[in-house]
Amino acid sequence: MSYIDINDIPMATLDKCYLDYENLYDDTNFLFLDEEYIVEIEDSNNSSCSSAMDVIEQLQTQYDLSAFQCRALHPNGVDFVDIKTELPDYLMASQVYLIPNIKNNYDIIVDFLRKNGYYLSKRGIQKDKKNRLWFELVFDPIKQLNIAQQVLNKHRYAYHTTPIQNADSIDIEGIKAQKAFKPYESYQKRVYLYIGNPSSQDYVNMMNDISMSLSSKNKNFVGDFVEYEIRLSKLPKDTDFLIDVHGYSKDFVYITTDIPTSAITNSEEKTYG
Repeated sequence: MSYIDINDIPMATLDKCYLDYENLYDDTNFLFLDEEYIVEIEDSNNSSCSSAMDVIEQLQTQYDLSAFQCRALHPNGVDFVDIKTELPDYLMASQVYLIPNIKNNYDIIVDFLRKNGYYLSKRGIQKDKKNRLWFELVFDPIKQLNIAQQVLNKHRYAYHTTPIQNADSIDIEGIKAQKAFKPYESYQKRVYLYIGNPSSQDYVNMMNDISMSLSSKNKNFVGDFVEYEIRLSKLPKDTDFLIDVHGYSKDFVYITTDIPTSAITNSEEKTYG
């Protein structure tokens, strides 16, 4: 496997994009490696990310990937790259990073994407309906387009829902931006917001999924949440709004600043799951 000469890579400026390794089938089952794994993210001077098509061209050339294995897709209006690498059926998930060739290629790809403006947010093993194993990596952009003007021009309110045990601290301190680790690592602290109708099926489906995930890890969790209504005009003036590239629709966004209590106009207890 040859190394990539970064100096030979054509760079194109793109406001926002991310790289992903998407499911092969709608009914794919996932086997994720070391969920506690957290990528240690270094400071980057990269102010933009390369075009998804440039990245695809380089990956296909350097790693002899087919169009099926390496594609550009566009969920939520955001470009990303879908890549699939099949693994031997005898390989255990815990052994993947012990194989020199796999570990070497993994390090090269992560470094290449990092230098092109993307960081590793998730890694794991994918198992399709034919019981084939595929290595999965997800790369998100370090920089994205700020859509604050579009959001503020069209929406007065946004919504944030959190487990009920967080309510007491929020009543005192507001909603604090935090790093996300599962299922995707975030590059910086975030507060996730929904700018649509919180009674919509997209939002209900997401909250049901979150509730079931939390209850599977904590048997004492019964699905109780608090939904906060946020007055957007009360947020700090320099607040950036960014698309949640893994959101259920384009109405899922995030900000990187704290939300003061003065911006919370209403709260309602809800149960999901």
